[in-house]
Amino acid sequence: MVKSGSQKLDEVFTTIGVVSQEPWDTKRMEYYNAYFKKNEIYYEENYRPEISDSSLLIDEIEYIQTPWQRPYYGAHMKDYVLTRLESRNVDLDGLRDLIVEVTPVEDCTLVDTHLMKIEKIIFGYDSYSNMEIEVIGNDPEDTTMFYKDKKYIMCLMATVAPKEDGTLTHAFTPTMAAATTQYYNGEHTKAKFEFYDEVTEGFYEREEGKRWLELKDALQRQLETIPVLPADSTDSLLAFHKGKAYIEEGADLSVEEYESGEKVCLVSQAFARYNNLAIGDELELPLYYANYGTIPQKFFYTNSDNWYYDFGLLNKDNKAYPVFFQEKYRIKGLYTAVSGESWEDSMPMNGVVIPAKSVTAKDEDNIIDYGPMLEGNTTFQIQNGTVEEFMKNWQAYGNTQLEFEFYDKGYSLVEGSLKRMEKMAIIFSIVGLIMMVSLVFFFCNIFITKQRERAMIERLLGVSKKGVMISLLTGFLLFSAVSVGIGTGLGTALTGVFQEETRTEAIFDLTYSNINVDEANVYEQIPLTVDVREVLAVPIVTLLFIAVVAAIFARRIVRDSPLEMLGRREDL
Repeated sequence: MVKSGSQKLDEVFTTIGVVSQEPWDTKRMEYYNAYFKKNEIYYEENYRPEISDSSLLIDEIEYIQTPWQRPYYGAHMKDYVLTRLESRNVDLDGLRDLIVEVTPVEDCTLVDTHLMKIEKIIFGYDSYSNMEIEVIGNDPEDTTMFYKDKKYIMCLMATVAPKEDGTLTHAFTPTMAAATTQYYNGEHTKAKFEFYDEVTEGFYEREEGKRWLELKDALQRQLETIPVLPADSTDSLLAFHKGKAYIEEGADLSVEEYESGEKVCLVSQAFARYNNLAIGDELELPLYYANYGTIPQKFFYTNSDNWYYDFGLLNKDNKAYPVFFQEKYRIKGLYTAVSGESWEDSMPMNGVVIPAKSVTAKDEDNIIDYGPMLEGNTTFQIQNGTVEEFMKNWQAYGNTQLEFEFYDKGYSLVEGSLKRMEKMAIIFSIVGLIMMVSLVFFFCNIFITKQRERAMIERLLGVSKKGVMISLLTGFLLFSAVSVGIGTGLGTALTGVFQEETRTEAIFDLTYSNINVDEANVYEQIPLTVDVREVLAVPIVTLLFIAVVAAIFARRIVRDSPLEMLGRREDL
């Protein structure tokens, strides 16, 4: 029974590995802080060339799910209500990102902070119209002059900056949304970080003006975008694996649905509530970009003011990305998520989980960004209890640029206790088996062999051999059945008590392990209950053994004729 429980642990617990690439080198850099008018230090980590997830595929390591640097997809959901953070509206009623036409209050460069007057809102709320805003440059080498009698278009991000008196004021700085970060043909597109242009007559009919209109549409579409998470299993997402997200309604996606690429999905309960969606409804997902550069929680985060664009919204041709895959998915489950301890073990706002194999179109022309294996975007699954073996094989392989973290929900702790129980069970089983065989022979001798006189008399009275055997065995087997039944009942009851104590111990261990899991779920799922089939099998096999041994003893008595039996009695 304990061995069976050990096997069932593998159905409940999974061991997930997370890969992170170490930087090749780190450089000390300086940049000019235009607001404080001084140089500041920062450190830039170099991850290029990025190590591919295929580098983890070595013969010595066996995976249940192979390593995969998982992207997330952007799905344009124009007609849906999306949950948003109020803190994303940095101004009282304005969006954080703006495309505006401005005129400088006075001639200036953007080496320092200068006032600009908003003349026209291209993207953003009208409340900014005619406002004077502080614009902070970010490139000390850009000494382009801005003249107060000219008009400029800019893509800016609203932020806050400290004033001399310690209070905060709104300021605006260039945003990465205006850059191009597309990864195309295995190479990074050189970023075109052009966040401003001079607006002249006929500007929007020319190529440079059309780029800004594309950027406007792309920003609007991003506001209407939700992250779609392709996965090989729900458990490969750390938020679910660590118990920070769980199915609230409906059911999880099955192994078969993941493997076959079924068009089914998991949707956040909040998103479903806002849009009156229920289990069984269809959700059409128009996917238009794939982001391999980071995890979606950094942008679509549930509890942070520090969101920002770290990718550009236009492709290498200065166009908004077209839809590359569009299908309807049946909602199978609604999940609830709580904020994790980090981005990695949280779920993004409005996130939808789909089987990775359900996306049949290639995303190679729509990779909006690409980066190293970092922050939980690359996971794999190995057999429970094989972490040490994995690390030994990997260290022999010799690649030191990758770091690994493993999450097993406390399996190693439960497994240790269970293995000790298995050893004890084997010892008790052997001792019990020896005792049972001895007792069976002992009682067969008492209840059958010692009944030779009775058997002789019955034979002399004309009872057949078969009838004598039935007479000898009936009482003994009835006694044995009652004894085995009582023993089985007591054993099952005591096993239940022992297992309840083991459950309590396991929960204690999980609480203080480095694995943060939902204790209630683990309590319910640890397979320490008694298997009914095993409970029935043990007494049945025992009774069959007793019956066979008893039949052999009885046959030895009745095989002789009554006269031979009488002769043996007189000899005695």
